[in-house]
Amino acid sequence: MCWWVNRCPKRVGALRVGVTVLARTTLHPRGDLSIDTIRALACLALVSFHVVGNSSQSGMELPDDHWLRLVNLTFADMRMPLFSFLSGFVFVSLARTDKEPEELLLSKARRLLVPMLCVGGLFWLARDLSGHVQQPVLSIAIMPFAHFWFLQATFLIMSVFVVLTWLSGRRDVYVAALLMVLGAGAWITRAVPPENVFSVIQALYLMPFFMAGYLTRCFGMPKIDRSWTAFVLAVLIGVGALLATDAVSVQPFWRRCLTVACGLIFCFTLLSLQPKSVTLARLGKMSYAIFLFHVFFTAAAQAAWLVLWPDVSDPVMWISGIAVGVIGPILVYHLITSNALISFGLLGIKIPSQRPVGATKSA
Repeated sequence: MCWWVNRCPKRVGALRVGVTVLARTTLHPRGDLSIDTIRALACLALVSFHVVGNSSQSGMELPDDHWLRLVNLTFADMRMPLFSFLSGFVFVSLARTDKEPEELLLSKARRLLVPMLCVGGLFWLARDLSGHVQQPVLSIAIMPFAHFWFLQATFLIMSVFVVLTWLSGRRDVYVAALLMVLGAGAWITRAVPPENVFSVIQALYLMPFFMAGYLTRCFGMPKIDRSWTAFVLAVLIGVGALLATDAVSVQPFWRRCLTVACGLIFCFTLLSLQPKSVTLARLGKMSYAIFLFHVFFTAAAQAAWLVLWPDVSDPVMWISGIAVGVIGPILVYHLITSNALISFGLLGIKIPSQRPVGATKSA
């Protein structure tokens, strides 16, 4: 664990510790400030989504016409596509190495699938103890479960891409472009498998966004006037609001086309806008921990409000739920990274190899 965490007073409040941890988080080099800022925005959108809930029986259990539910639906075509776009963007630095395909996939299996099983299993247990009816526990290894489906789908996308790139003689750009088109076409036309094993349907849905991020990193993003990008973002949010409120009716086929188009344009536009915030970038560095653990804290916060203040206002529950859902995982991250075995199981962090006695670090 970081040296400064050890110096914190033993009885310091959890909120103060979380804010301190976030403030001291080391950033990437300056060039990645925008990417980490966008990661933070994606995290906040995801945590907000789970705090509010996707139905009147989940989250805050709000009616369908509540303004928070409508805000959630407004960003439905942008939230997870942005996560996948960023995954593809950063995957370039790993894919364009001398690693063999099996070594690369093993490292991603450790990073994605081990936490999926361990954290997903803990979440299944927590829900089971609270009386929720859910799928068999062993099925979470091969079928979608909660938000952990994203890890299955992302690993599947990476696996297909790595294998095809190897078979094509490392023509990664051509493979990415091909998969982008095929994934979008399969999802739009509903040419999907009958069973959603290992979240394959979600993988087809996310494929164009992941590959678009990969290609953007390869070719770079053209400079676009910020006023135009802000205008496009405003239009996209307006379209999302119209769809969320059912102000317009679109046939299923064209609705799926609109989903892909809005998601891609949103990702390109937001990246072109290059938002930069040191505070948000520090939060973005913790994005994976927030993704994995936020549901434990948002659920606990809502349960606590119902006991301590049943008539709490919706905005207070919403904002506090987001705060707890962000700070809690940051605390967990800094608590568990001091133990190699726990951090391997819950975060997929590689266990460092032990050097022989008397060995010294190389220069």
